Amino acid sequence: QALFPDRTYRDARLRHLMEELSRALEAYVAWREMETRPATRRRMVLQGLGRRLPYTYFQRVWRRFFPEGLHQHSHEEQGLRENLDAALIGIDVAGKSLKDASRPQQLLDLVQEGLQALDTWHMSLKLNFTISLISLGHLPPQDGLSRAQLLLDDPTVAATPAWMGIYLDLLRLVGRQPIEMDRLSLRIEHWRPYMPPDLVQTTYLLSYNYLSRAYRKRYDQAIGERLLRTMRLGMERGWLRVEGVLDPHLLRSLVFLVIQVVSPEAARQDLRRYLPWVGVEHREECAIFNQALCDFYAGDLRQALATFSVHRFRIEKHEHFARCKVAHAQYLLSALPLNEPDRRVILNQVRNLKRSLRVAVDLDKPMRQRYQRHLKYFVRLLDAHSPADRQAIRQEVEQDEAVFDRAWLLQALR
Repeated sequence: QALFPDRTYRDARLRHLMEELSRALEAYVAWREMETRPATRRRMVLQGLGRRLPYTYFQRVWRRFFPEGLHQHSHEEQGLRENLDAALIGIDVAGKSLKDASRPQQLLDLVQEGLQALDTWHMSLKLNFTISLISLGHLPPQDGLSRAQLLLDDPTVAATPAWMGIYLDLLRLVGRQPIEMDRLSLRIEHWRPYMPPDLVQTTYLLSYNYLSRAYRKRYDQAIGERLLRTMRLGMERGWLRVEGVLDPHLLRSLVFLVIQVVSPEAARQDLRRYLPWVGVEHREECAIFNQALCDFYAGDLRQALATFSVHRFRIEKHEHFARCKVAHAQYLLSALPLNEPDRRVILNQVRNLKRSLRVAVDLDKPMRQRYQRHLKYFVRLLDAHSPADRQAIRQEVEQDEAVFDRAWLLQALR
């Protein structure tokens, strides 16, 4: 309410917001304590929090960490604030009076560093709150941007970190304003080591989703390499895992990307590295499926065809992908132009895949449509006998961003 005095909120919403802020405060204190273990630093951080946040919420955290009480009047707000001020002044006096000023000065530096970090964290909390208000439609985007700019230009904050400017781009993004996503993605990659954990998670997923869409759109090698670095970083840091477990679909996406950007052999190495993070119930299937995928793109078509033909995969997306690759392998192993028996065998695979797509449970509508568009072009490819026919199909595929495995179609139509 103090941040946005011109807006009204229901009591329930305010209580919910303050509970969220309280949890964020506890998480922040825990993070700072874990990062710097000395008890002195912890006390200074808590003192700084007491000067900046609502007393009642600060007091609850203070008592959690110091149940014995460090101040005589900790139950009174004014007394606590006076004691906090006295503690900071006392440190300053001690630093000036002692002959050996190294330890007190070091303590003062820690205090100043901690308070500056608190200012930055407090500002990021306000900016995160502003982003939430815009995304929920409670605040006009332009109003949020102007308020955010005022926060970033606040002269009372000693030094605003350069990465805080990323918030302005995020505010423009949630406000559906034009933004150069490639520039933002590069800035996120550059400043990620300096950001607090909550912003790292938000910006990582933003950058990952943007790079995924950009690569599917253009199949640009440089974008693919950036996407690969981003995916590997997310795997290692746990941002792409849920409670430490890696989704089989993300593993398949990673293997597929490494095949396209680097090589099938490099994809096998990544498969061996990240497979243990997949849940036990899916691990064997993921190993078989992704090994066969590497075989296919390494040119071992007969081995891939044998694996994909024999196995029936429990994960629907694996099963559909495998049936699609069976048709591809049969096409590539056939002599061109296709004779009628080979054509009938391949078309039979296409019909089977179409039937399974119609009854699929785990495929959403957009993904089902991407498969259907792929099969439409693939059937036309079977009947394209002249270079002109193939070129015409290729031009259509190049313009169609909503088609499954567009890279393979473009390669086959060369």
